[in-house]
Amino acid sequence: MNEISTSTLKLKIAPKLNHRDGFAFTGKDWRVRNYPSHGKHGETWTEKDWNRAIRIFEDRLRGRYFNYIGVLLSFEYSVQDYHSGFAITALDCLIVETLQQFYDGRDSSQGSEKSFERFLTSTSFGDDERFGKDMSDGSLADLFYDQIRCGILHQAEVKTDSRIVSTGAKLITREGKGVVVNRREFHAQLVSEFESYIKRLRKPKSEKDQDLREKFRQKMDYICKVMDPPTKVETVLYFAYGSNMKSERIRNKKRAPSATPKGIAYLPKKRLVFNKVSTDGSGKANIVDDPKSQVWGVLFEIKKYEMDRLDKCEAGYQRISINVKADKSVNAVTYVSLGLDNNILPFDTYKALVVDGANEFDLPSDYIAQLEKIPCKPAPKQGKGKNMEKKP
Repeated sequence: MNEISTSTLKLKIAPKLNHRDGFAFTGKDWRVRNYPSHGKHGETWTEKDWNRAIRIFEDRLRGRYFNYIGVLLSFEYSVQDYHSGFAITALDCLIVETLQQFYDGRDSSQGSEKSFERFLTSTSFGDDERFGKDMSDGSLADLFYDQIRCGILHQAEVKTDSRIVSTGAKLITREGKGVVVNRREFHAQLVSEFESYIKRLRKPKSEKDQDLREKFRQKMDYICKVMDPPTKVETVLYFAYGSNMKSERIRNKKRAPSATPKGIAYLPKKRLVFNKVSTDGSGKANIVDDPKSQVWGVLFEIKKYEMDRLDKCEAGYQRISINVKADKSVNAVTYVSLGLDNNILPFDTYKALVVDGANEFDLPSDYIAQLEKIPCKPAPKQGKGKNMEKKP
């Protein structure tokens, strides 16, 4: 723990909205009564401690941001003047990045672009059924960040074809080279996400919610100078055996841009097959038990926070923990599927990605020869005569 300074103790971290015992929470309020306690999930904190800590956070965001957005919205309705959209959207963008930092338990020193993309793809904003796959796959998130968030905060305007409207549009939709944002729908969804987060913090129902609590407390510890930001980001070792062996593919910004190759390895007593049923009707790579075979692949080190995004890209697969053989036995994660059809074939374009990845990292020549002999079928033509291979 850092040495406590007078300035830290006096640091105003949140307004007190009820004003019963003062007008602001300070760093001292966070540090009293065993703040912070050590141990996973705050075992030494009582529920009273947790509720007080959550109240500090809730008052911080409501008292500094949400309440003043409410004032702007009320002003709009009362005088029929609807020109506060840029101000409201700017504040909403700030809240998005702040909430994602709390979800990750991160100090504010890391990139805002990745925080923004994770928030719009992995929270309630990334709900396919409500907002479409353009949100969950990150394509709209990238445009929103660049043309709306960066445009407003850096230039006081939106970029290219993008627009901010208050009625007559869905949450976020593509238009030309930009996006159209219904800022009232966006703000309403952000309020709903915030309230859901508060509820999960107050009454955690799962291990994931408990971990969310720990990340929340960690972020507040950074704010209150209780602990220094970590010098190293947590990483995961991922064993790729299919199209993700190709570095250009796995490092795509919608997958795992941080992926760093750590060498090749093999999974003993397994066999590579292409029986995972894809949404495009073709077969995708999978592994099955076979005591006489082995599956070769590439080990990538990936930042842990990118795994949720990779999970979404690998729809229809389940992430599992495995032991692979390299110079020594290594624990890693990979993906397997249970939605199988042994009578389907991969597209030729997909098979080419697998073979390209194998060649890129010099897998054993006899194994590459086996890959090249795998039966396949022609991929349908899309766009201007190009074969596209995007489906998981």
